[in-house]
Amino acid sequence: MKIAEKVRNLRTHGLEEGVSTRLLVYAGQLIAGGIEPAEACASTICRPITDDVEMQRSIIEIIATQF
Repeated sequence: MKIAEKVRNLRTHGLEEGVSTRLLVYAGQLIAGGIEPAEACASTICRPITDDVEMQRSIIEIIATQF
């Protein structure tokens, strides 16, 4: 998944925690359940791994480029 790879690369730019496989699986389950992919990824990838508003914006931008 390109999103996971790009978010994991943010670790070199101040993100303390990477995206776990568990969060990626959960995003996939939400998408399969009918949630829009961008919203599913934002809910399961972006919000759980950082409270930093700027980092969240960067992650949302990564997600938006994929959908």
